[in-house]
Amino acid sequence: MLIPTLALNNGCAGSVGSADDPSATMRTLPLIIKVNKAADESALRARLPDLATACDVHLSYLRPMSGGAHVVQMRAPMPEAALNCLRGQPDVVYVQEDKLARPMSGGAQ
Repeated sequence: MLIPTLALNNGCAGSVGSADDPSATMRTLPLIIKVNKAADESALRARLPDLATACDVHLSYLRPMSGGAHVVQMRAPMPEAALNCLRGQPDVVYVQEDKLARPMSGGAQ
């Protein structure tokens, strides 16, 4: 039971709900988002409902990051379209998936 929980927390694709439920096709992704004038948690939390409505997604706050960015959870039927919509909002500085970065292996030869 621990492995599926870890997979969802790491943003792996999966469906939520039953096959008869319209939200069954929604995918959940953790995102890093930075919004102008939203360096603190309360400012971004206040802005999330507007962003969610504009892009037809579900957004929930997870935690702050350094540099004024925040990690949020996004549920959307079409994640790429939702990411593009969020990136196109006038006060959004950047949005990216929260993934584990792996340095390239090897070195100069």
